[in-house]
Amino acid sequence: MPQITQLFGFPTYDDIEEENLKQLYETCRMIKANYKIIVSILEDSSITKEKLRCLQSYSMSFEILKTVYKREFSVWTNSKEKMGSLDDL
Repeated sequence: MPQITQLFGFPTYDDIEEENLKQLYETCRMIKANYKIIVSILEDSSITKEKLRCLQSYSMSFEILKTVYKREFSVWTNSKEKMGSLDDL
């Protein structure tokens, strides 16, 4: 299972010994704090549901958001392109 640092591109903490790093992750999983992490997954993101499963190992609340609708300008077609529908909300 990927660590949260690998998932979101945070520093790798190369200066911390592996054993101490594992202990740090375990300690973080035991924190009983009242906070919430929001993860927005944009279209064509490399974040997969397999990678997101590591969040279940932590006690904090989390919410995962995916794109339902988008409209953006494409330089390739020189026009605005739409994906999805606002009716899906």
